[in-house]
Amino acid sequence: MIHIVDDDAHVRDSTTFLLRSRGYATESYSDGRAFLEESTLEGECVLLDLRMPEMSGLEVQEALSSRNVDLPVIILSGHGDAGSAIEAMRLGAVAYIEKPYLEDDLVAAIARASAFSAHRANVRDEAAAQVAGLSIREREILQGLLAGHSIKRIAHAIDLSPGVVEMHRDDLFDALGVSSIAGAVGIGFDAQLEPHAG
Repeated sequence: MIHIVDDDAHVRDSTTFLLRSRGYATESYSDGRAFLEESTLEGECVLLDLRMPEMSGLEVQEALSSRNVDLPVIILSGHGDAGSAIEAMRLGAVAYIEKPYLEDDLVAAIARASAFSAHRANVRDEAAAQVAGLSIREREILQGLLAGHSIKRIAHAIDLSPGVVEMHRDDLFDALGVSSIAGAVGIGFDAQLEPHAG
C-alpha cells in the first residue's frame, strides 16, 4: 500500500494511475489531516507533498514522528528548496523528489522505501528479542530511562537504592551489548517498549 497525499487532484490521479500500472495498491488523500485521521498509517510508504494548505508535508512528518509511526516518507515538491529538503531528511524522509518527477525516479525511491521498511522490521524484531531477555528489574530500569528519569527517581519509583539501580543498569548495558544510556534507550525505542510513568 502506497499513500499519496497531495492537494493537487491531477497529481493524485496521475500518480495513482502510474503506481497501479506498476502493480502497487494505493490510497490518496487531498490533505495531511485527512491522511492522519483516515489512514491506517501502515504500508510501503507515503508520498507526501511538501506544500499543502492547513498542514505542510513537514508538519505531517512531525506528526508521524510524534506517534512513533515508522512509515517511510518520500517528499514530493514543486519548489526546489534546499532548506526544506534538509529538514525533510532530518525528519527521516527516505527521498526528496522535485515535481514534475520522472517515473523511474519515483519507482526507484519507492524501492528504497521498501528496503527501509524491511530493515526497520528486522531492527524492531531484534530489539524486541533483546528486551524480552531482560530481567524484570532491568526492564523496569530501561523503562525509567526511556521516560528520561534520573537514577535517583528510578530508584524511588521501584523502591531500591540508587546504588543497586546503578548495578542493575550496568547489567542492563551488558545484556543489551551497549555502553551508554543512549544505546540502551535506542534499543528500547526500537522495541517499542513503553516508558515508565512513575
